[in-house]
Amino acid sequence: MKKFKLNSIRFKILIVFSVVFLLLLILLLSLNKVFFTQFYIDSNHQNMQRAAALYAQRYGSINNQQLLDETRRETGADLSLWNSEFLPIRQGGMARPNLSPEKVRSLLKEAAVNAGNPEYFDIIQNPIDDNQRLLYIHVLKNGDILVMTKAMGILDEANNMFSAFMLRASAAVYVIGCVLIFIVSGFFSRPVVRMGNITRKMANLDFDEKLKVKSNDEVGELMTSINLMADELSGTIGHLNDVNRKLERELSKEKSLEKMRRRFVSDVSHELKNPISVILGYADGLVRHMPKTEKEREEYCGIIADEAKRMNQLVKDLLDLSAYESGTFTIEKTQFDVNTLIEDALERLEHLYENKKLHIEYDEETRHEIYADRLRSGQVIINLLGNAFKYVNENGIIRICMEQQDKKFRLEIANTGPLLGDKELDLIWNSFYQVDTENHGNGLGLAIVKSIAELHKGSCRAYVQDGFNCFEVTW
Repeated sequence: MKKFKLNSIRFKILIVFSVVFLLLLILLLSLNKVFFTQFYIDSNHQNMQRAAALYAQRYGSINNQQLLDETRRETGADLSLWNSEFLPIRQGGMARPNLSPEKVRSLLKEAAVNAGNPEYFDIIQNPIDDNQRLLYIHVLKNGDILVMTKAMGILDEANNMFSAFMLRASAAVYVIGCVLIFIVSGFFSRPVVRMGNITRKMANLDFDEKLKVKSNDEVGELMTSINLMADELSGTIGHLNDVNRKLERELSKEKSLEKMRRRFVSDVSHELKNPISVILGYADGLVRHMPKTEKEREEYCGIIADEAKRMNQLVKDLLDLSAYESGTFTIEKTQFDVNTLIEDALERLEHLYENKKLHIEYDEETRHEIYADRLRSGQVIINLLGNAFKYVNENGIIRICMEQQDKKFRLEIANTGPLLGDKELDLIWNSFYQVDTENHGNGLGLAIVKSIAELHKGSCRAYVQDGFNCFEVTW
């Protein structure tokens, strides 16, 4: 059983009901005390007036005694009929009016009661029982006088009895009302308690539970608003979590990229240091005339030339990538046969695969013309094929696929060999990234491919399928 809280809505409603009920009871008893007597007098006065008017209309048409008895039953008053000489003719009721002819004459004279002003009403003291009585005198058209008197002694008793009854009845109504208020307030407070529980869960970022809306009133509208707010907060927080996860991934990539950049600077320094050292060493040997024969001098010069070419390629790649990523580089588009670029690239890169006994799948019969920057497109093909030849396994397969897709051209170069992992597929297009450091390279080739594709408003992606590492470029 739930503990009844003194600060709960049910308790507050019960307190408000008790205070209002008590104030209404006090107001009712006060009104009864102040106004009941006057209300009783006015009501009897009006009742006597109506009865007297009806008596006057019927007077003479039926028996006077019968008419008096009917009027007495209607008003509850004692009645007597007097003639113009102020002598009693008939009476109706158990008690006499106890009025002398002189008393009646003086009252009529004092009130100027006559045919023009045919009635008189007052409260008089009964000399027999010392109780007050209501007195109503009505002068009929023939001069006879109808006198009505009604005791007021029961008024105080009735008033006291009414007050006592009201107190007892109010106590019973109060107890029943408290029980009903307690039950009904529970019905109304239950949704509020439910809303409190749900909002506390929302404060802990739990938006799974929803409020069941069963009414169209203000509480129902509030519950609907809370459900809508929960949906909005859930969506917003979900979006923020997605953004946060993306940001964490970006930060992780940034950290990885920074590590790669540092490694690249180290590698570039090493790559430049070695050929420079070699060039300086062999150049110094030539200066000192260390080679004795022409063949030895040619060998020295060849080594110096190879190392210079290696340095030149590294610097060239760095300059190209910097230009592509600067946002100011402009491509020059022309119409050309892309198959020609592929065949030229295969011929230029033959030295990379001639000893691996590879199988190259390439449909040279189907020709494709594209509208793009010929020089940069050739660079894309060289870099993709160079990457494939570098990592293909012995007796492996190189697959070259091309197709037109609406207004776009798709090129895919795939190779067998060690398959890339998910992390590597995600990072492969980043600058300075290398899957391994055993194969000769600087990690810029695929980054340059990505930059050229983006300059053509295209895209690139890497994926693994059917035992192939696939590199796709669309532009």
